[in-house]
Amino acid sequence: HVGNQPGAVAVGPDGVWVANTLDGTVSRIDPDIGSVIDVIPVGLGPSAIAFAGDSVWVTNEFDGTVSQVDIDTDSDAHSIATVSAPRGAATVGGAPWVSVRGVVTSHRGGTLRVVASDLGDSIDPVFPGADWLQITTNDGLVGFKRVGGQDGLTLVPNLAISLPTPADAGKTYRFKLREGIRYSSGVPVRASDFRLAFERGFRIEDSYLRQYGGLTIVGAAECTESPETCDLSEGIETDDAAGTITFHLIQPDPSLIYKLALPFTFAVPPGTPMTDVGTTPVPATGPYMIDEYVAGDRLVLVRNPEFHEWYAPARPDGYPDRIEVTLGLSIGEQVSEVEQGRADWVADSITGETIENLVTQYA
Repeated sequence: HVGNQPGAVAVGPDGVWVANTLDGTVSRIDPDIGSVIDVIPVGLGPSAIAFAGDSVWVTNEFDGTVSQVDIDTDSDAHSIATVSAPRGAATVGGAPWVSVRGVVTSHRGGTLRVVASDLGDSIDPVFPGADWLQITTNDGLVGFKRVGGQDGLTLVPNLAISLPTPADAGKTYRFKLREGIRYSSGVPVRASDFRLAFERGFRIEDSYLRQYGGLTIVGAAECTESPETCDLSEGIETDDAAGTITFHLIQPDPSLIYKLALPFTFAVPPGTPMTDVGTTPVPATGPYMIDEYVAGDRLVLVRNPEFHEWYAPARPDGYPDRIEVTLGLSIGEQVSEVEQGRADWVADSITGETIENLVTQYA
């Protein structure tokens, strides 16, 4: 056993070294005894390891540093800043070489133009629909890693500091909330905001929680039967002073932690109506907030002035300064807008014959 999400592995003269991506540490394993003999803190998101001289060099993708660890002493790592996110590491002629991505700030700014069909009459996060919108503006305790490819299916902590280890035979999950995060309204995010999100989800007709059902949280069955009096204080125990959220289940549910990445579980501030907000946006925690929404016509997102990047794998800062979404277009019209250079991204799924045509024209 090493740390969370072990990534790069390298073999050195004194053992096997493993980069623990989510923990920001490297573990040194003694193969003679088959166990970890030391864990050393490095930077955020260690992604590659190389040996050069008497040092281990570790690239830290999420804070733009390279850590140097002395093999003989295993002392705390010395960090060296790079221009951008370091990804790979190798040794050439006894010296460490590191590859980095292009400078992130070179992509920052401008307007992203999106085309979509419709978001409906409401943008309340309790309704199923445009998850791409909700995960741009709001956050839950956990989320999926914001990268392309299969690695984007990796569950990571978001508003929570870490992924919890289930207790009580798999029936208790305890999260610790990060400090210093505020909604776009300036109100601090509190532990009790998560119970509020669940309770209002049950009380609003046609919400995702009403449709989804099957939650194993203590009190969820009663909320399903009597939504107007939903009380989850026994199933979701919160302590605003300590910043803890504890889920109590009626039976073990390994899928619970994945459900907590869905928008209907995202935090909402106190004072949020226990009814559908319609076209009035819920205050945001993410890098963007909704500036304007006209059902069936347009949606405009702008930067959230209260946002700061707290954990890049789950919630990186956004590139564009503004996102303009044109609504009410069929999938054919959306594709045409991108083909003609009037839009950058199609929000809806492209399938069937349209896919075949695009592959033929734009191989």
